[in-house]
Amino acid sequence: MVNVVAGFVMPRLISDHLGQTTLGIWDFAWSVVSYFALIQLNLGGSVNRYVARYRAVQDWEGLSRSVSTIGLFMKIAGMLIVVASLVTAWIVIPLFQDKLGPHLNAGRW
Repeated sequence: MVNVVAGFVMPRLISDHLGQTTLGIWDFAWSVVSYFALIQLNLGGSVNRYVARYRAVQDWEGLSRSVSTIGLFMKIAGMLIVVASLVTAWIVIPLFQDKLGPHLNAGRW
């Protein structure tokens, strides 16, 4: 439901009440969020098989190794996303200053 509201309802409300520039910022932000989700490479879902396998044979050391490894990779992915977000906010967004005008800070946030 969140995706339905975010995808179909919110853009119309933003366009009607806040204008086309703010709608463009909204669309750009959703695109960036989608691309940053690719950084995770669906690693969280891949651990499910190993959790089930190691729990079934009660291999707690293997379970711990698998979950810890995925946890480490997810932390690294999170750090990459934070760095990419900061680069986007402070280097890429100002390249569009002539189009954003007074909405530059809103675009950064």
